[in-house]
Amino acid sequence: MQSGKRIIELLNRKKREIASVVVGSALTTYFITSRVVTTAIVTGNSMAPTFNNNSKSTRVLVDLITPVTKIKPNDIILCHDPEEYGQYIVKRVTALAGEFVYVDGGEMGETRRGDTAEVSSIFVDR
Repeated sequence: MQSGKRIIELLNRKKREIASVVVGSALTTYFITSRVVTTAIVTGNSMAPTFNNNSKSTRVLVDLITPVTKIKPNDIILCHDPEEYGQYIVKRVTALAGEFVYVDGGEMGETRRGDTAEVSSIFVDR
C-alpha cells in the first residue's frame, strides 16, 4: 500500500512539473510574439518581387522593438493602412522626414503629378 501512495505522489509531482513547463512556455511565447517579434502574412503584388513572387501569400517576421528613429530608406516596415481601419500594410520606406520625394502618378496632399514634396514623417510608396 505504501508503494501505491508513493507512485501517486510521484505522478502528481510530474503533472505539476509538466503543467508549470507548459504554462511557462505559453507565457514566454505570448510575451515574445506581442512585444519582441511576430509574423504577418503579405498578400497581393504591391511588394513584388521582394514578396509574393509567384505565390499566393508570404509570411514575414516583424520586429516590434526597433524604434521608429532607427528606420531608414529602403527598410521594409509594417504600418497601419491609412485607407482601411484596423488593417496593416507592408511597404518599403522611400523617404524620411525632411527629405523630398518626386510624385509620379499619384497624389500626396496638395501636390500634383510631377511635383516634388517634402516629407513630414515616414513616406512609403503605395
